[in-house]
Amino acid sequence: AYTDVDLQNLSTKTIFEAAKQGDILARKVIHQAAKYLGMAMSSLVNILNPEAIIFSGGLSKEKELLVEPASKIIMQRAISEAAQSLKIETTELGREGPVLGAAALFLESMRQIS
Repeated sequence: AYTDVDLQNLSTKTIFEAAKQGDILARKVIHQAAKYLGMAMSSLVNILNPEAIIFSGGLSKEKELLVEPASKIIMQRAISEAAQSLKIETTELGREGPVLGAAALFLESMRQIS
């Protein structure tokens, strides 16, 4: 049972697995995380007006439980002009996604310098 999990070894994977099996506490935790993630991202959208938000890493695979609820909050709280053109996507690169994205940005910036 998920109530027997050692809290020192608790992981997001364990929380998502528990939520998928109907654990109410795990679902509440993920709901709160999605809410605060959406609120934070909407603030960034309002300040920076990005073209896109791309969820990557292991959490990007949790579309139904995390990404979609967070996306709804982003769109509700973002300034309408910024939200109209905003694309919210996920990447299939998994855990290596953020590192590959950073490497691509670095290589692009080096190309522009030379």
